[in-house]
Amino acid sequence: MEGYFGNSHFSPTFIHNGKVTPSKGFSTDVLFERAIAYIRANKTTPFFCFVSTPVTHSPHPGPAALVAELNAAGVTKDTELMAQIQNLDTNIGRLRAALDTEGLADNTLFMYASDQGISDRGAPHGGNRMRLGHDPAHHCPFMIRLPPTQRGNVGRVSERLAGENGALFVVAKRLD
Repeated sequence: MEGYFGNSHFSPTFIHNGKVTPSKGFSTDVLFERAIAYIRANKTTPFFCFVSTPVTHSPHPGPAALVAELNAAGVTKDTELMAQIQNLDTNIGRLRAALDTEGLADNTLFMYASDQGISDRGAPHGGNRMRLGHDPAHHCPFMIRLPPTQRGNVGRVSERLAGENGALFVVAKRLD
């Protein structure tokens, strides 16, 4: 996102359906507002909604109000990044609440995943990981919420190591 159209996380310009569209607000808020509007506009037919956010990639400016809250709470390290993470978490909650409000939660497959892990295809991440016997990027969020009719174990949380590599195959097989 950075570098295109003079972008930053604040009031960025996106290409939406092939058109350059300016926006107002923090990047993640704008993307989730658009996603929620899309879901509401398409709720009577099957839809696919994919939201890819520029956070938490560098640089890490966070929403000013969240940065101020974290500073007031005594957070002194990585405050901007923590504000981005909190904002992303809030927006995921907003999207899930919209699915509930629109009566779609029980008929919608919801997946959340990170794009990092497995040493990120060899991309350099600085010297802080060069001599480690493991890659700390393996600790990535991944969540699936299946519609109730597709759940084998309602409310089950697995503590086992998992990855998103085969998730779509497994989900497609269950929903078939």
